[in-house]
Order: sequence, then C-alpha cells, then structure tokens
Amino acid sequence: MLVRSYDVGNAGLLKPQVIFQFFQEAAGNHATHLGVGYGALQTLSLVWVLSRVKVEITGLPAWGAEVILTTWPKGTNRLFALRDFRMTDREGNMMVRGTSCWLLVDVKTMRPRRIESLPRFPLNDREHALTESLDRIIVPTDLQLKYERRVMASDLDVNNHVNNTEYVRWIIDCLGTDEGAVSSLRSLQINYLEEAKLGETIVFSVGHDDNHPGSLFVAGVNNAKQSTVVQSRVEVHP
Repeated sequence: MLVRSYDVGNAGLLKPQVIFQFFQEAAGNHATHLGVGYGALQTLSLVWVLSRVKVEITGLPAWGAEVILTTWPKGTNRLFALRDFRMTDREGNMMVRGTSCWLLVDVKTMRPRRIESLPRFPLNDREHALTESLDRIIVPTDLQLKYERRVMASDLDVNNHVNNTEYVRWIIDCLGTDEGAVSSLRSLQINYLEEAKLGETIVFSVGHDDNHPGSLFVAGVNNAKQSTVVQSRVEVHP
C-alpha cells in the first residue's frame, strides 16, 4: 500500500486512523477470500462487528512510503473471532502490529452468534502479532470533559452506524492539537461497547493513569442515553 498525501497529517506522517482504515480493508478482503466476508454473511443475515482492537506503533511511515500489510485469523476466544495484523516497510522493518476481536452479529436481532454457527470458519496456528488478550478497560471515574461530537451522515458506514475508524480520529483529537501528540503515540487499545447512530451526541472525557506515566484513558458516552459507547487506553512516548 502506498501512503498518499491525504493519508498524512501536517508533519507528513501516516494518521493513526488510516492504520485502522488499511487494516479494515485488508481484513474484509481476506475474509471474502476465505468465504466468510460481507457478501457471504449477508445471505445468512450476519455481519462481522469489531469489538476490541489494539495496535502498537514502532514508527509511522511518511507520505510516499510503501508499506506492506499482512493479516490473518488466529482462532476464537468464546464469542470472539481473533485476527492479527502487522505493517512493515519494504525492507521488512516492523512499523505497526496489532490484534483484534470480532463478534458475529445477527442483523435481525443485533445479538451475537456463536462462531461455530458459520458453515465454515478458517483456523490456523500462525504466529501472534501481539500475544496479549484484549480485556475490559477499567476507566477511572474522575475523567475530565474534553469535547462533544455529534454523529453526522459522513460518519456512518454500510451498517448505518459510526464506522470503527471514525472513533480513532475522535480519540486522537482528545490528545491535543499539535502533531507531536500524534507522532508520540506508542499504543492504542479501543473497546467498542455500543453503536452510535445519526444525530446522537458522544461526549468524550480524558484522564491519566496515575500508575503508568504516559498512559491515558479516553471514554465516549452517549449524551442522551448516558451509556458508554467506546473506551480507550492510549500510551505515548515521554
């Protein structure tokens, strides 16, 4: 994949949300290749929904760089289908690695279905990009209000809710207005708890992790429902 001019910020480095866009596209293409992609699931009234994801960033590629993105499924954990990915430069140097958890959701009931209900599901024993499991994020109660974001039509995807990559942009906006806040990003875990739809307002708050300098928590709450939509743990270089 080529890093294009509209993929980078004002320092000429790949925007974090574009990492997730690259990964989403690769994951969808690979799922289709394996026979469990969007089109195949439509006939079963099912859809993949990203539930948790974490990336660790070694370095961000610059405008004009060519990167190689690799992704693979690595089995299941309860209701979750697991998928890893990594991004390297042309010489094979690691830039980004990540892991993710996906739910198989019935579009009629909006309830999770067991992965075993699929006619086929690929399993393999390939290496882990990240070995850790993605657990719940325990967010402190003393977060400070950062800003509000109203869901607009341009935020929606084919499932008619906010696309997972949009949340990345909103979370990054909580870190600061300068490019240094982005270039210092070391890791980002996002847990998606509830969908957000057109016209809803999401209130974002931020807090520091007193036990881990350089770690921040970000939470997005549906203003009307007072329910948590998204939680994130962010680590930055000192």
